[in-house]
Amino acid sequence: MRLFTQGLCQLHQNEADTQEDSQTIRFFQHISPSLLALLGLALLMPWLLTGWFGWYHYGSVTREAEHTAQRSVVALQEHAGSVLETHALVLHQIEALTGQQSWGEISSDPRLEGTLTQLVTRFPQLSAVGLVDAVGQVRLCNHGQHRGVSVADRQYFGAHSNGNVQGVFFSEPESSRIHGEPQFTMSIARHNAQGQFDGIIFASVPVRYFTDFWRQFVPSEGYLVPMVRGDGVLLTRYPAANNPRNLDINGPFLSHIREASHGIYTAVSQVDHIERINAYSQVKDYPIYISYSVERNVVWQRWWGDMAPGILITIVVTMALIGLAGLVVRRAQLQHIALTRWRNTASTLELEIKRREHAEAVLRQGQKMEALGQLAGGIAHDFNNLLAGVVGNLEMMRIHLEHGRLEAVSRSIKAAESVADTATAITKRLLMFSRREVPTVRACSVSF
Repeated sequence: MRLFTQGLCQLHQNEADTQEDSQTIRFFQHISPSLLALLGLALLMPWLLTGWFGWYHYGSVTREAEHTAQRSVVALQEHAGSVLETHALVLHQIEALTGQQSWGEISSDPRLEGTLTQLVTRFPQLSAVGLVDAVGQVRLCNHGQHRGVSVADRQYFGAHSNGNVQGVFFSEPESSRIHGEPQFTMSIARHNAQGQFDGIIFASVPVRYFTDFWRQFVPSEGYLVPMVRGDGVLLTRYPAANNPRNLDINGPFLSHIREASHGIYTAVSQVDHIERINAYSQVKDYPIYISYSVERNVVWQRWWGDMAPGILITIVVTMALIGLAGLVVRRAQLQHIALTRWRNTASTLELEIKRREHAEAVLRQGQKMEALGQLAGGIAHDFNNLLAGVVGNLEMMRIHLEHGRLEAVSRSIKAAESVADTATAITKRLLMFSRREVPTVRACSVSF
């Protein structure tokens, strides 16, 4: 019995839940579209604002990175320009000191070697300074023991001996034959009295001198400073990792320096395939270009660091709005369910009232019919009495006629007429009742 009762209660509970679910479905089907739009807008508004601010702030961070790159490349260009200009002055000073001296006079002048040594000591950015004859042999150098060493295989000697270069030439980076350190060489050609090629004057520049200075402009990973010759030869690059010998002639860097001597652009590096913001500038009037590059990931990280608190706040606000919207919808749902129940109750009451009115109408109709039946029974009884009187008087008239009592017949006739008049009066009253007619009073004449 107890199990039956529990099952019955569970059945009623399931029916109640099913009814509430159906009411919930009807509620969401009939919910106002404007309310749904308002709730959706309330949930989307924080994200729309966050998205707009994120887009605006990303532009600000990108512009800040571009300005930083442009300011940094100006400083780097000034530093490199002063270094290269110093080297060029050293070359021209040595050219002025040697003048039109022959190689025999140069080799026998002890003061020249001392001068070269002083220049290297005075300028730490110089690793070697010397003079090379027309066949590529070192005739004078700050490292005196390297006289007679041939540099005919070096790029800078071949460029001058072939007559392909006018003015200062910048070689590709090579390892020094003295200490093995990477360096590039600046050189100018010497000519004899007849104007023929008679050798070169060179000054070697260690690339570490630039990279040591650049290190202070590269605060962390994600930044890059390259120095490139105008034809794409990479002189040095910091941080140096898998540096190529030459850049692609159709790559983004060379394409931009052909268009303008300085500028800024964003492109994917052809060396390591990393997208960077690159600000570049030509170093003085030399065919040398220096660049300051910022990885796009640095911009994203800085942007994310600024946006993370705002996004967290947006998530919290969205969750709060979702909870509030759920509460509003639940309250509206409960009100809808209560209103539905009241409407159902009102409909039930209205139906009950109609049934009661119908029953009352049927009852009244029955009572009316009962009254009519009683009325008809009374009328039938009265008419039966009247007919009995008429029949009795007629019988008396027959008896009186058989015995010849005419006076008695006359009395029976009058009695029968009286009964007939009574019946006539009753009939008139019944007609007036059925037709709801107002009786007409007429004056009648009585003769005596």
